[in-house]
Amino acid sequence: RIFVERWYNLMILQRDKILKLIQTNNLITSINPTHIGEFTVDLMAERFYSGDKDFNTIPLPPMRAIICQTYEIIDLPNDIVGFVSIRNKWLRQGLVLHAPIYHPGHKTQVTFTLQNISCQDITLLEGESYAQIMFYELSHDAKPYIGKYYNEMYRLVDGAFH
Repeated sequence: RIFVERWYNLMILQRDKILKLIQTNNLITSINPTHIGEFTVDLMAERFYSGDKDFNTIPLPPMRAIICQTYEIIDLPNDIVGFVSIRNKWLRQGLVLHAPIYHPGHKTQVTFTLQNISCQDITLLEGESYAQIMFYELSHDAKPYIGKYYNEMYRLVDGAFH
């Protein structure tokens, strides 16, 4: 019951509110306006990371996973939460997405893991949209995120993210 009550007051942001927050608060940057849907924003892959190497394009074998970094940077106000999900086109081809919940106050480059659960390779390409982000407005400001990954723009240095 506590879970239901906490999430009950969330409201999904629609296109007009997303555009307003982009203009006034830099909600999400490096975004093409054509990627903003009625209530989601398509995220574009910039790089893929596997082990100590990064790639612009890479075949993802069955039952393997890879980290995907997008061009977009989010800067969430203290009353906005971001949820990343797989686009239906890619789900139907056998990709699964694992992503964090982006907390209020979080500023970071959007990053997630893609896993191939199909029986064949799936070629991942820079500039392709594998995911979308949906923003939810809380009923009131929350304590802003100030953790290890605040303001982190991922770059691979000596086999580790920095």
